[in-house]
Amino acid sequence: MAAAAAAMIFSWLGNRQWTYRHQHREKLTQELALFTFVNVVGVVITAGTVYVSRHTGGLDPVLSDNVARIFGWGVATLFRFFAYRCYVCIAS
Repeated sequence: MAAAAAAMIFSWLGNRQWTYRHQHREKLTQELALFTFVNVVGVVITAGTVYVSRHTGGLDPVLSDNVARIFGWGVATLFRFFAYRCYVCIAS
């Protein structure tokens, strides 16, 4: 849990200082809260794909878990990208 929180803070700082540095933002608390919410939704997306594969797929558990996890990472990455761009950076 601590490692995930540290990675999220590092990611937030990287996005803030590098990716979206040209955008002037003053509401740091709101931005961090939105960033955290978007990350939690991304984790739920990834976990959801694994959950669905376990309960609907008839494949080998290791193979289906890995395929579902990779698919979930892709969908969650796209979700995070568009959410950061459309909501996190604009709202703060």
